[in-house]
Amino acid sequence: MDKDTSKYIEESFLKPFLSIPEVTDISYNGTALFYMTSERGRLKGDLAISSDTVGDFLRQVANLSEKQFSYSSPILDVSFGRYRLNATYKSIARSSNEKVFTFDLRIESFESKIDKDEGFFLGNSRDLVLEMLRNRGSIIVGGETSTGKTELEKWLLTKMPDNTRVIVIDNIEELDIMSIPHLDLTVWISNDKNETSSFPKLIRNALRNNPDYIVVAEGRGGEMYDALVSATSGHSLISSIHALNLESMPNRIVKLCMQGDKRSSPDELRDDVSKHIKNYIFLKREQSQDGRIHRFVDEIGTLNDDGTMEVLFRRDK
Repeated sequence: MDKDTSKYIEESFLKPFLSIPEVTDISYNGTALFYMTSERGRLKGDLAISSDTVGDFLRQVANLSEKQFSYSSPILDVSFGRYRLNATYKSIARSSNEKVFTFDLRIESFESKIDKDEGFFLGNSRDLVLEMLRNRGSIIVGGETSTGKTELEKWLLTKMPDNTRVIVIDNIEELDIMSIPHLDLTVWISNDKNETSSFPKLIRNALRNNPDYIVVAEGRGGEMYDALVSATSGHSLISSIHALNLESMPNRIVKLCMQGDKRSSPDELRDDVSKHIKNYIFLKREQSQDGRIHRFVDEIGTLNDDGTMEVLFRRDK
């Protein structure tokens, strides 16, 4: 089914955009198509297309993915192969007061791009991150949207020692498209609509599979509490969160944990975070005057037992 959906996407009106080198994102706002590349940022496409044509396209994607997409189910969020599509039905989307369809298509790479990006790691930041892996400590990657958090998680997987047992838990297919034969890699896709395959259930189940690392691709809510519990039980964790800066990351974890456990106090959770999730990497992105996008490690820190952040690396401005 994923192959059929991917093939349909690749033979659709999006084909010219998918052939653009380094394309990472294609969006339609109800009026115009835009695309983004990893170097040049977001650009407007020169293809004129109607909202109704886009609607036919999205309904077919929904059919191939066996998902509902209609007035009563107006949000489509599907992942297949290297693609993730989020679309809105015309019952809720508007452009110039007209009912329209909208979508955003993300295109993931089959390998980490970081090793080819000489500007991603500066100074001794690369060595510090590799040392975190050698010490088998839990690692949290933070940053705003589109700063390269998933790309860094891919890179971390490729740098793990041979035969490391890793269980990846995600609700979209981003980290499972890579081929990393030197790892004992297992990927589970969460479905929060099904209690038996929710994030918390899968994280708890992972503890019974003797992993060296549990990778929760992105901490979005209460599942972070179960991820923290896995770290307190001696299982190393890798995850990413949205954050504004390095110092805010531990408190952000605490707030996410509180969504999953109403009984623990913030101080109790903060103490567990300080003792069991030590390593933090904060990423940033900048756009130069020529429009090129640069993503990089901005800061690296380690959390002391008293909750203070010790900054190990800070990129020179």
